[in-house]
Amino acid sequence: MAVERVEGVQEASFSYARAKGFVTYDSSLTSPEEFLAELARMTDFRGTVRGLEPAREEEKEGRANDDH
Repeated sequence: MAVERVEGVQEASFSYARAKGFVTYDSSLTSPEEFLAELARMTDFRGTVRGLEPAREEEKEGRANDDH
């Protein structure tokens, strides 16, 4: 896999059917931005880091309502 070629990536697995992947990496050697850039460069796939993608408006509204 393309991301496994990045120094510091220890393991990568992807499910095309579920459109999800998991990467184990050494943060002292690489970052999600680096291996996602390599993924985009070497393939037609794009990725995001779970938990860091922008929250959808419905989720923001739901959290705001929970505060009251």
